[in-house]
Amino acid sequence: MSCEVKRIGGSEDAPSSTSVNNDWTNWVIMHGSEKMAVEDVWGFGKAIGVKFNGDNANRFSALVRAEKGGLEKRKEVHRLVGEKNPFIVCLQETKLSSCDVFLCSSLWGSSPHAFSFRPSVGASGGLLTMWDTSEVEVWSSTSRDHVLWCHGRFVKSGEEFYLANVYAPCELGAKQTLWNSLSGTIQLLNGERVCVCGDFNAVRRIEERRSRREGYRSSDYIPFNQFIDDSA
Repeated sequence: MSCEVKRIGGSEDAPSSTSVNNDWTNWVIMHGSEKMAVEDVWGFGKAIGVKFNGDNANRFSALVRAEKGGLEKRKEVHRLVGEKNPFIVCLQETKLSSCDVFLCSSLWGSSPHAFSFRPSVGASGGLLTMWDTSEVEVWSSTSRDHVLWCHGRFVKSGEEFYLANVYAPCELGAKQTLWNSLSGTIQLLNGERVCVCGDFNAVRRIEERRSRREGYRSSDYIPFNQFIDDSA
């Protein structure tokens, strides 16, 4: 499944009315009533200094908050991006069913950037990869189960890369399927520069697990280590 790469930095990037309407519908469903959704949007607008006029005309471009504290988390990501000036940012478990330029700009800031996105399944998962377009050129992005792949190059050095943004499932069998898929893809790339990052829902050693009452998950470090060894 290919993903559309969204580039941000000009006025032509405004989202479509269909996307906005769908976002608003999802927002109302998530809050339980339209009244509660309206109050939340007004609160968000006040926090960022935006005044909303009218009923439905301009409530938001795309406001998506998957859980309590979402606004604070976005602010923290925005702060870290401004402080660290990264070339690429990978986020996991976004819990977002939709994503647009408004949301990504609230995370990245006003400097030119682009993004690729894999939606959540219900309230689970969701992946977002963003990059500085002055430093990174992404040629293609592909969405697979639990993985968002990007293929591109670093502008100044010309070095080509493949990047896998991963949010692994918790179930052992599904996790093994993911390791097999990633290993197979990496082997096919045969020596290309590959970076696999994300939330693997696994540990390298049993001592790293905070809770020992994990049942079948207690040995999931074995296939995880095998995946790392096979991909080295």
